[in-house]
Amino acid sequence: MFDVSGMAGIRAEEGVPDMTTISDMNENGVNRNLQVRFERGEIYTYTGPILVAVNPYRELPIFEAGNVLRYHGAKFGSLEPHVFAIAESSYNHLKSEAINQSLVISGESGAGKTENTKFILEYLCKSIWLHSNPKAYRTSRVTANISTWVQQQILEANNILESFGNAKTIRNDNSSRFGRFMQVCFDDEFKIAGCVIQDYLLEQSRIIHQSAKERNYHVFYQLTAAAARDKNFAEQFQILTPNDYAYLNQSGCVDLEGVDDAERFDRLRLALEIVQVNKESSDSLFGVLSAILWLGNLKYKGEHGDEDGSDNASLTPGDERILKTIASLLAVDYDQLVQVALVRQINISGNVTEIPLKLKEAREHRHAMAKALYSRTFAWLVDHINKCTNPGSDQTKFIGILDIFGFENFETNSFEQLCINYTNEKLHMFFNHYVFKIEQEIYKEEEINFAHITFTDNTRCLEMIEKPPKCILKLLSEQCHMPQGNDERYLANLHTEFGSHEDYVKGDDRRKWDTEFSIRHYAGTVVYKVKGFVSKNRDSQQDVFFDALLKSESCFVQELCEFRDLLSKVAQLGDVKGDGSFSKGTVKRMTNRAKPTVSDAFRLQLQVLVTVLGSTNPWYVRCIKPNHDKSAMKYVPDIVLEQLRYLGMLEIIRIKKQGFPVHYPFHDFKLRYTCLDIKQRFRIPKDEKDGVRYILRKFNGIL
Repeated sequence: MFDVSGMAGIRAEEGVPDMTTISDMNENGVNRNLQVRFERGEIYTYTGPILVAVNPYRELPIFEAGNVLRYHGAKFGSLEPHVFAIAESSYNHLKSEAINQSLVISGESGAGKTENTKFILEYLCKSIWLHSNPKAYRTSRVTANISTWVQQQILEANNILESFGNAKTIRNDNSSRFGRFMQVCFDDEFKIAGCVIQDYLLEQSRIIHQSAKERNYHVFYQLTAAAARDKNFAEQFQILTPNDYAYLNQSGCVDLEGVDDAERFDRLRLALEIVQVNKESSDSLFGVLSAILWLGNLKYKGEHGDEDGSDNASLTPGDERILKTIASLLAVDYDQLVQVALVRQINISGNVTEIPLKLKEAREHRHAMAKALYSRTFAWLVDHINKCTNPGSDQTKFIGILDIFGFENFETNSFEQLCINYTNEKLHMFFNHYVFKIEQEIYKEEEINFAHITFTDNTRCLEMIEKPPKCILKLLSEQCHMPQGNDERYLANLHTEFGSHEDYVKGDDRRKWDTEFSIRHYAGTVVYKVKGFVSKNRDSQQDVFFDALLKSESCFVQELCEFRDLLSKVAQLGDVKGDGSFSKGTVKRMTNRAKPTVSDAFRLQLQVLVTVLGSTNPWYVRCIKPNHDKSAMKYVPDIVLEQLRYLGMLEIIRIKKQGFPVHYPFHDFKLRYTCLDIKQRFRIPKDEKDGVRYILRKFNGIL
């Protein structure tokens, strides 16, 4: 490799498949190269081993079955850039180098992470089958004719999690509202043996509230659509229309353009059967979903008719009917459920005291019950899938697929955005180390001095967020453990502790100092509204509620109680479990001070994730949204440029520009510049390295 940055290299206007070969290696050049390729229908582009994927917002023939055959067994870089090529290369490296692989798929909502994750899973399942059946493939869908039952279970598990964990947002009709790391495990013959899934930070607030033109989780609309089609089904599970539920009618969006929710529900039922959820459990699952919707319709009234929120709560006649419906759906005692709806418990030094709920508290309590019930149902599904696809003893060889939320900076940013951006800070450091390491290895191989290249470190910001004893997350957890902890005290503590920190911003407007704070992240400064931080960070554990559920006549509902202390179970993982499942047994009642908060559990999960990724050979798929209105084949350069910054692509540019930004293979360099001495071309040595040296010595005066 030689420094050819001063020569007439390849221009971005050519739309090259690998951007390390363009001479104008800057943000405008990269952006222009992506745009040229995108407008030609070429949505994938390499930057060395990193794949950039621009969402086309339309179906493309490159995902048809024939391409699986093309990329199967192909050497990386020999064909056009494709997510199939990344999947194929990771599998080949697993076999040849005996090092576990990971594929990190990142990007903001609407950039195509979910679809690329599905394509990778489908490709791995199909390509491995094609290895022994190259002529048997005749259908047009990648997912057809999967050879083994476990491979089909992995794909259907992905569809189940999509129904329960994805939703329509303003930016994306099928947005993943949780993160996940899927370890596809292989046996000694490198055939798929099973899969282990770890989920991260399900967005619980969506269950009770959706912004305008957004939807709740897909499964609720699939359920109501199935009920609208089948009256017996509707009567069995007491299901009304979406407009009849407070959790579904608040955003003004019920239907999804081009999607038949009833047909999707049929797919869901089939998927549940394939992952061995029996009919009794699936029926109970649908009953729980219906109960969650009914919880949102509870109104409550003041015991003495007051509506100021300070009066003790009591039930309206409509509430009594709703609770009878919920009791029937959950197979629990009605009187005990009434007690759950009107009373809370506090645990002080192991002594449990019951206190009547105030009107305002009761109305918040119904939402907490709904979130607790849905999050435990989701945890049950992940646990069941892991048991179903358990690879057994074949757990040492795997390809990990990380589909994680991208950096977020909205008009209003809350606790969820802090967790998401903390994740991206953590992964950005990992990504930078990876890019820097690749560059070092190339220079070392070519015996080039690379000491002048500097590494951008975001450790300072990360430590402010996560490093105890005094950090942003720890101070938040302290407020959650205090009986009178609240958002205002938390913000005051932040201002006191980090007021002079270089990455902490109180803001120029003093009037907002008691409502918000800002963090200078690697991708820009984000303003966080502190309202709701403390309540969102507390686990909606609902001990009284789960005590009632534990006495349910439904085995499925009883099983949900295994996850009542969900965050405690997650926090205790601390290491990668063999089958990724939670341990069974009696759950010990913990005091409020002993319970981990949402951020406690998430921080530990993230540490484990980074440790696992660090033990693998990573591949990156950086997904980009070309416009905000989901228009097919529309490319807005300014929007893309912002995401290039979030995804760390501009850091790649900086590192490469500090060194030697243009990388030519010796063969290509010799072929391109032989014309400089065309009359004496026969004197140029045939050996590619010697030929390059000859050209450079003669025309550039260097060795």
